[in-house]
Order: sequence, then structure tokens, then C-alpha cells
Amino acid sequence: MIGHLLNASPQDLKVSGKGSHKASQRGAALCSKLLIVIFLMLVIKGYAATNMPLRIQLHWSHQAQFAGYYVAESRQKGPTTIELLEGGPGIDPLDKLSKGEADVAIAWVAQALEARRKGIDIVNVAQVFTRPGIALAFNKKAGVKSARDLVGHSVGVWNVGDEISVRLWLQRKGVSESSVKLVQQAEGARDLITGKLQCGTVMLYNEYWTLLEGGFKSNDLLLVKLGDEGLGMLEDGIYAKGAQLEDPIFRHKITDFMKAAALGWDNARKHPSAAVALTTAKRPTLDPLHERRMLESILKLIPAEKPFGWLEPEEFERSVNIFADHAQDADGIRKAARNAWTHRICEEAGLKKIK
Repeated sequence: MIGHLLNASPQDLKVSGKGSHKASQRGAALCSKLLIVIFLMLVIKGYAATNMPLRIQLHWSHQAQFAGYYVAESRQKGPTTIELLEGGPGIDPLDKLSKGEADVAIAWVAQALEARRKGIDIVNVAQVFTRPGIALAFNKKAGVKSARDLVGHSVGVWNVGDEISVRLWLQRKGVSESSVKLVQQAEGARDLITGKLQCGTVMLYNEYWTLLEGGFKSNDLLLVKLGDEGLGMLEDGIYAKGAQLEDPIFRHKITDFMKAAALGWDNARKHPSAAVALTTAKRPTLDPLHERRMLESILKLIPAEKPFGWLEPEEFERSVNIFADHAQDADGIRKAARNAWTHRICEEAGLKKIK
């Protein structure tokens, strides 16, 4: 029936000659049925879009870095549901977003600016971490104690935005990027622990503690906190496609997610043991003590006294300036920063900053 109506030819609707009155009635009836079918198809499409889960691409493998989202997922009610997609080494969340394999992505500002410079329409709708947690760890026992000592060596990165910060740091220290090889490192600081690499990126809330648990002493390591070096750009933010934000159904869903995420992180702060239990349920091989320590460190990057997710424009501009000042295509980065964020979703979620 639907196929017949949709494939109706102009001749089916033509009214002429003998019996034109009856033909006219048939044509009118056919048009009415066609309009009804189109209306029903649009309703079904809208219903399906409303009831499909919102796919959230995480920035990394399951761990306490995302504890608040696990809490939100466990407490979700109503029409909007979320599906958390695990990330990991070599998985670019914004690539997943741009390809339509995710609806929302957790990513870093440097990644977003680079993506926008390449013409990918993604927008920051919320900034969860307000301070950077990235660092470079050097194994001093192997004789690597400065940037100059890295010449001819490999530096481990995850290629999730950290490689951009490493390149900027090398440039600032006067070390040619061609003299240092950036390589994909294993998860959990394994390459540093086994000695495969003598330097690599670590997160202060995760791999740094893993190194200490793996046998290193704090004085065995030279820890370069990129935030202290003036190179700490904003990290975990929530991103969506710009065009999608004009869709009222999508905007309603992402607004619901923001409300749930705010409550989830607040609950994780108040009930950390329960949040850690949800984290380890996602990945049973995780060490609960390590995850508890990670969660405590993460919560320091998400100030409780500020509205959840509210991006401070001056902090965004600071990140842009850090990137642009050391980038080959500075104009491209600054152009990419235009209209790269919005407060609209936070405001609609009731997370507006009170001036």
C-alpha cells in the first residue's frame, strides 16, 4: 500500500476527458492517502529518533575518569537513555563523532580545534574538567632527565590529543620534532614500567599512580606537568555536531544528558564508593583502590562550587592562544576557534552560571 502510493505516477493523478469527475475524486483520495502516509512516516521517524539512546563516546577505556557518567547511566529514567562507548589508545572520539558512530564525544580542546581546522563541524557544549591533568614522565634511572636527552629517543603518546601537547612542549624547549619519535604507547604506563620507553605522557590522576604502584619511586621520575609549563589546555569537554544542535529532538536529548551528568558527578562526589563500584563493574580487572584514588584526583578538576559544564570563555581563549602560538597554522587555529563553543545547552539544562 505505502509503496503503491509513494510510487504513484503523474498519470495516476491526471484528471481529463470522460469520467473526469470520478477521476478527480480518485486523485483527491490518492493525494489524501499519500499525505497521511508521509505524515505517519515523519511521526515514526521522530519517534524512533526520540527513543534511540544517545551514544556517548568516552575519551578513554572504562575507568573512574568517567565515574559520574556511570552513575548517570545507572540512574537514567524517562525517554532519554544513554549508551557509553568505550575509548582507548588510538581511538579518536571526535573521529567517531564526525563519522556518525557517536552522537556526543568526550574530547580535549586541542583535538577539537584541530578537527575544526580541518573543516569538521563540532562544538563544545560543556567543559567538565577546568584544569589540565596531563604530564610527561621521564625515567631518570635511564639517564633521561631533560628535553635534550630525548633526542634520538621515542616518546610514548596515546594519540588522543596528548601528542599535540608533547609537540608544543618540544618546540618550546628547542628540540626538533624530527629528532624525537612519537610512538603509540600501551595503556596503563606499561611501556614505561617494562622499560620499553623512557618517556611518555601520563595523566596525574591515573598513570602517575600506576608508575608508583609498579615499582617506581617518586624520585626515580622527572615529572613535567604541562599545566605548570604554561601548556596545559582544557581537557575533558563534551562535544556534538553543530548541525545536530539545531535539531530540537537532539537538543532535548543532549540537554537531558547534561542534567543527568551533573547529577551523576554530584552523586559520585557524595558517594565515591558506589561510583567506584559502578566503574569496576564496567571493567572487572580494574583495581578498586586505584580507581578510588583516581576519582578523588578527578573531582579536583571538577569544582563543586561552579555550575557543572560551564565553559569559562577566558579559559577557552587561553587554550586557543597556547595552541596557536606554537602551531604552524596559527591563523587556521584561531579561525577554528570562532563559534567553537556554546552555553546554550548548559543554559537549557539549568546549569547557567550566576553572574
